[in-house]
Amino acid sequence: MHAQRSMHMRITGKMSKRQIKMATWCSLWNPGVTENKGWVSTELEAESVREAFQVAKSLTFVTWKKPAHFGKKDIGQNFRVRFCDVGEEVIPYDGVPFIIVSRYVRSCHFGKDKHASDKLQKQQKREKELQGDHPRHSKTKQMLQTTKKKGCPANIILKEVIRFSDFKVAANTEKIKRCCSEKLRAALQGSQEVERERRIYMSLPSDADHKNMHPISQLTGFMNPLNKQVSDKLVELVGHGVTSVSEMRKCNTNKEDHGHIYVLPSYAAVLWDHDRYTTFLYKSVKMSVYDWIFVPININNSHWILLAAHVGTQTVSLLDSLGQRNNNRYLVKWR
Repeated sequence: MHAQRSMHMRITGKMSKRQIKMATWCSLWNPGVTENKGWVSTELEAESVREAFQVAKSLTFVTWKKPAHFGKKDIGQNFRVRFCDVGEEVIPYDGVPFIIVSRYVRSCHFGKDKHASDKLQKQQKREKELQGDHPRHSKTKQMLQTTKKKGCPANIILKEVIRFSDFKVAANTEKIKRCCSEKLRAALQGSQEVERERRIYMSLPSDADHKNMHPISQLTGFMNPLNKQVSDKLVELVGHGVTSVSEMRKCNTNKEDHGHIYVLPSYAAVLWDHDRYTTFLYKSVKMSVYDWIFVPININNSHWILLAAHVGTQTVSLLDSLGQRNNNRYLVKWR
């Protein structure tokens, strides 16, 4: 049992997005009685399972409020000793008594619209104002899609429990469980040291739990917004004249085979003149992957010059068709 547990539970830190995509969520937890139920030991492991499950299903599960100290909460003064879960059946019976210290639910992002009542009140208020003699004009944003919520009942349920293996019962009878519960309660309230184990049980929804109210799996992935990093990269490549998939693929795979030029906007020189230029404006741009960096500079709205920096040799040149020497100050500022 210990070897099986260690095989599933070797998660030492926050997983990267690539690691989450490569791993299936089933391999990140200790499986339970059914396919969509299992348990982990820490909140970090629970989040890794959730993220991997969301990637596999191309869905997002959201919550309004996360319980304080979830994953680290201790037993309070008023507690109830249980041997099985009631209602949701997230925690299976194995004869070991436990205490539920926290519960955490994440709902499908196509779930219930919690703002529906407020939206209806605003709509009724606006309709009433328009029926008056002098309706007041107000700026409102016209939403083409009022909400993506469809009332999907699918949830991810997490329950943090503390188990007491030393008080495991041999038979599932009410009398034996009652006696064991009384002994455990007396030990916890007294000065006796009780060995305990913390677990987070998880229940993940099946495809049928979504009630076919919305697309799931790969189709939902096409409906999700584009990742911001991908969007910024596409804008950057198009700004450099890359307009086809083959050219984008060549930029990512064969950068050493051809020259690359990055062009800074002309207002960079204006910021230089006012000593306001800071490098953090272009931290997202890896200058080292380019061969040349150009800065076009406008002089008195009548003439253009070009600063050209070669990244490999770390040299800077000034291209000026008029050969004006008073523009050399830009070379100094660049260096």
